[in-house]
Amino acid sequence: MARIKGSGRAAEGGRAGNTESPGGPGTLEKEGKEFAVNVEKLRIVDDWVAFYQHEFGLPVIERGGFAMLPITGRVCVVHLPTARAEKVRNALEQHGSRGPMLARQIRWSFLAEPDSRPGTQVLEVLNRLDIGLPAIGSAVMLPTGLGRWTREGCFWVNPPSRGDALPPLSVILTTALAVGAGGGD
Repeated sequence: MARIKGSGRAAEGGRAGNTESPGGPGTLEKEGKEFAVNVEKLRIVDDWVAFYQHEFGLPVIERGGFAMLPITGRVCVVHLPTARAEKVRNALEQHGSRGPMLARQIRWSFLAEPDSRPGTQVLEVLNRLDIGLPAIGSAVMLPTGLGRWTREGCFWVNPPSRGDALPPLSVILTTALAVGAGGGD
């Protein structure tokens, strides 16, 4: 469970507390680690970009008024339908591998380290299963809030942590293929 201390709000299921209504300084606690967050100062996109860069070491940029995470040779993303994503999350946690995950209405996005790029045949299978792997040069929008309701329509299921290594892309893809979606695939 993540909690923004000093705000009086806790998140369920590992999400950080809603920063929109309580305001004020606090600390975000995740897995026993704490870091300072002064949510009153995180008002504009540039503040959130700096927050992601400084607190989490992510190469986030501002683009079009949003905090964007570019897909590079250092960080990539795997988009999964929600049902499969929940299974992947559980399987990864059972094996002690956890990484940052974003949730949107019908898809979750797992941040990963691109240790290898799947071949053409594997990419075709991933596409058939509605598993997305954005290309280098594209970008993923990040929330400008630590709560569930952000203007971007996404929230952190599991927020990133500075110093934690991202899980390898190959592990996430292998797990996603192994768990199935429960729909006969």
